[in-house]
Amino acid sequence: MRGTKDGKAVTYRLGTMTCKGALPTGVAPACAAIWLAERRIPPGAHPPEAVLDPEAFFEELEDREIYTQVSVTEFL
Repeated sequence: MRGTKDGKAVTYRLGTMTCKGALPTGVAPACAAIWLAERRIPPGAHPPEAVLDPEAFFEELEDREIYTQVSVTEFL
């Protein structure tokens, strides 16, 4: 994701790491479906960034040994 923060250009990159092959492909939507069933997110069609708390979501993935790395690049 690219944008500005405090008037400076910044780029955020996220990477998913696991030793479980294609597991992240199914786990992420399954977690979202569980949250929907638990009413932690509202029913209906929404973009993920509008209804998923990223920190809680990445913690949920980490519980399943799927780790997310965030790197931030700031341009001077």
